[in-house]
Amino acid sequence: MAIGNSVRLGRVVGGDGRSLIGTFAHGLLRGPLPGEGAAKDLGLMARQVSDLGLDAVMMSPGMLRASATDLAGRYGPGLIVCLEWNNAFRAGPSPSSDAEGRSAILGSVEDALSLGADGVITYMFLGWSDRDAEARHVAHNAALSLECERLGVVRIIETMIRGREVTREEELNADSVAMAARMAYEVGCDMVKVEWPGTAELLARVVEACPAPILVAGGSLTSAADVLAMASDALGAGAAGLVIGRNIVQATDRAALVRELRLLVHGTPITAQPSQPVAGH
Repeated sequence: MAIGNSVRLGRVVGGDGRSLIGTFAHGLLRGPLPGEGAAKDLGLMARQVSDLGLDAVMMSPGMLRASATDLAGRYGPGLIVCLEWNNAFRAGPSPSSDAEGRSAILGSVEDALSLGADGVITYMFLGWSDRDAEARHVAHNAALSLECERLGVVRIIETMIRGREVTREEELNADSVAMAARMAYEVGCDMVKVEWPGTAELLARVVEACPAPILVAGGSLTSAADVLAMASDALGAGAAGLVIGRNIVQATDRAALVRELRLLVHGTPITAQPSQPVAGH
């Protein structure tokens, strides 16, 4: 492992090898979310909840530029840049007509470094009916992985099973999720982010199949109790961490949820305290 990668990984992952990451990149893929408040305050929100227990935050290049002042400082969170736009998640006003979605890379790893990034993340969709498009998609992931290795940047790949003829049941099939996670590892990354397949037993099969640490996505908006139950099951099945977005941003009590997630992931509360009340508390 390169020295730079080791140093940056230490900003994203705790000393216990686990990580709690908050994602604030939803605007890039979905636009504004109900309950998020003013977009100009998202950086402040991210810093406030980070002070309560997040190891790192994930943002688009644009939002990270706008949030630099809020996130800077000796005790700021690790920074992960989402380097890929994708239209598969857009609901309106002009929804994607292609269930497989199409992607655009937003910059280089060096561009991410210039923003202060410790790591970068992109999607790797598998299951496309257009096999050539799928191959190109994997190729751009591989190129970014090599660039991250050269520059010592933490590399995360988020895998999803997607395709015009793929059902939701097939998307969350444990064998398919395990296959995708393993392929992402083989392409080259430090961590793999996956969807929650539904049970601890199914996730354990994914963890067993992939040598890289597994991060589990928080998924669609649900109750705090459901988020915490999923988190407990995922960590019990061997997940190395959680990546929670909408369920933090849209939470009724963000502070309470992040504190509880922190205890599940690391077993101890964070020692730092937020400088001001957390929005949504």
